[in-house]
Amino acid sequence: METHLSQVGGASLMRSRGRTNGTENPVGCHPWRENEEGVKIIPAQNYAGVDIGTFLPLSMDAQGQVLREVAPARIALPRPDHPGEVLSLQVALIRDLRRLVPVQPSPEDAELPHRWDADRERTDPQWWEEGWQATASSAKEMTPKLIPIVTTASTYDAFELAQAYIHRWPAQENVIKDYLLPLGLDTNHGFAKTPVENSEVTKRRNSLEKRLAKLKQWAQSASTRSHQAGKRHDRLRIQLKSRADELYRELGLYQTTLELQGVADHLLRREIKERKAVIDAELEQLRIKEWRAYEQFNQEFRKQERYCKEQRDVLRALEDLEVTERTMYELDVRPVQLKLALEARGKLARERTLITDHPM
Repeated sequence: METHLSQVGGASLMRSRGRTNGTENPVGCHPWRENEEGVKIIPAQNYAGVDIGTFLPLSMDAQGQVLREVAPARIALPRPDHPGEVLSLQVALIRDLRRLVPVQPSPEDAELPHRWDADRERTDPQWWEEGWQATASSAKEMTPKLIPIVTTASTYDAFELAQAYIHRWPAQENVIKDYLLPLGLDTNHGFAKTPVENSEVTKRRNSLEKRLAKLKQWAQSASTRSHQAGKRHDRLRIQLKSRADELYRELGLYQTTLELQGVADHLLRREIKERKAVIDAELEQLRIKEWRAYEQFNQEFRKQERYCKEQRDVLRALEDLEVTERTMYELDVRPVQLKLALEARGKLARERTLITDHPM
């Protein structure tokens, strides 16, 4: 039985594949039966109690480098339909050192805010300053992929269980070999291969490079507009303050003049109130202009930050593409085509001989 563990929406997904049928039923919905498939979504905290033994080498390459490791493990899964009962499983946990998967952050770390430029040196220019150059963002932390193989047997050997299961992978190719026998393609004639450009990788790289060039241009334009809006905001702020001081100074002098003239209090208050309403209306127009300049400054500032962040993400994608790129080869299939043509010609000749020998 094969079991895969993956993260699905904060939970771990355990998928078991039996050998006899293609149905899927939740593990624990009824008593365990052999050769039965099950799909069970188990909260990540349920794996905290997994007892894992020591990892030992399982397979190595020609140079003696370890490719896979295996360790015995035990896990007890709760059964939702039977409270208090657990399903005990013995696990042969394979650690594939050639295949890396991203490390899932803990819930506590995922909730913490993380700045996109926290990995840069403090002495480097900030993204809004002149001279800032985008660098690739930090690569994700990777860990070897785990392949758990589970069994309900009380006693087992993790190494033998892993070897028995891994043997199924190459053995499945026998079906393909049996299919090729009638076609006469069971013999490997060999192919002449020539390294060629990986068109898909090249297309992806060109797309990322074009995107990076656009992001640099957009970031520079946003920076220019942000500086212009900031200067306009400062100018309008100074203008608003100066105009407000001037108008209220005139209003104070006008009020003093009316008091010296002995104007009645109710007439004085009405006159001052009317003058103040006119002043506030004029200043409000200046405040609206200042606020618009301030909003444009913030908007362009946020755009510049977004473009700078995306530049780092694109550079990271380019570096990852460089690491994962695989050499493509163009195969010379003419030997196989010639063999197929000769076989087809021989088959046609035999059919004509049969028709001639046994006419209808």
